Amino acid sequence: MLSFCFYFVILFTVNISFAGDVFSNHHYEIAFNYPGSLFGENRTDPELQDRIVSLLRATPSGSKVFGATRSVKHKRIAKELIKAKKRGVDVRFILAEDDESSDSRLLKAGLGESLIICSRHIKSHRGCIGSGKNHNKFFLFSELNDGSTNIVLQSSSNLDRQTKFQNHLIFKHDPLVYSAYLNYWHDLARLEQDDHYYQTAIGSRDEILMHFSPRNDGGDSYEEHLGLIECADGSRIDIAMAHFTDSRIWKKLALKASEGCDVNILTRDDPRNKKLIRWYKKTKLEKLKLWTLPELHSKYVLVDSPYASSSSPQKIVFTGSYNFTPSAREHNDEVFIRIMDKFVFESYGHNWNRLKQYAKRI
Repeated sequence: MLSFCFYFVILFTVNISFAGDVFSNHHYEIAFNYPGSLFGENRTDPELQDRIVSLLRATPSGSKVFGATRSVKHKRIAKELIKAKKRGVDVRFILAEDDESSDSRLLKAGLGESLIICSRHIKSHRGCIGSGKNHNKFFLFSELNDGSTNIVLQSSSNLDRQTKFQNHLIFKHDPLVYSAYLNYWHDLARLEQDDHYYQTAIGSRDEILMHFSPRNDGGDSYEEHLGLIECADGSRIDIAMAHFTDSRIWKKLALKASEGCDVNILTRDDPRNKKLIRWYKKTKLEKLKLWTLPELHSKYVLVDSPYASSSSPQKIVFTGSYNFTPSAREHNDEVFIRIMDKFVFESYGHNWNRLKQYAKRI
């Protein structure tokens, strides 16, 4: 079990067998939680939400916090957002819908006009740009008390009780990533519906490429990235995906398995994934394997293979809010990111292998 020092708050030492994992270096911090639902326990793992609280508490007066998420059902975070505003932080937040929960009401009262609710402005929709829903899960911090700037937190998690398996990826000191997310946030805040919005942006290092949805031009960004994988001896594609209903992605992965890549999929044990299980049982490819896991909510892909113009294996992570569904591609407000970095890859690989221990092979 690895323990790392977060750059402004705590040294984590974990002695509980199913506690969360945190991995950190100068550029990134990656965190994973392990709630008790997998083990038949009514226990949450607050690892990820604790980190958001820590960041909010570390914002000085005059700094800015931007966020976008589907909903808020977490009183601590709602209170910390309000406290930050009261001490002079410019807090601006976007929600998909007004769910009338007590936490949502608290946030509305505390943030006032600084809270934008997509469904209030675009009738019958919960998206700010897309015609589907705002499925984003990110925070931006302009500055922290220790002098750190341009902090971006991309999560798989909604702001709710942590009973599902999730991850956070925190970008430190990357002005290009921060600027791209901030531009996207302002586009969301304009509340101008456009299912053809799709944009990309690059980061400062590690071949970071950000994809901002919706995209409804007939293309599929994930499918295009998978098409760049050149399967060779030892090539692997390991996936943890909460919801998988997109036949285009399935066909591309099956093609990669037929070309010699080992394709390993963890998905959520959920009726919405029954179609995926049927596809899998019909395909019968030796190098294509599927497992299910209760309460999986992460959405990431790990590639260890020659990719694009490189003949040597590349270690690549794709992660964000984006499920493998047509809605994520065509109608939702979403983000997914490509990062080509060994440290990030190995951190996510540790999580994938840990989850696979408890998954059921189909």
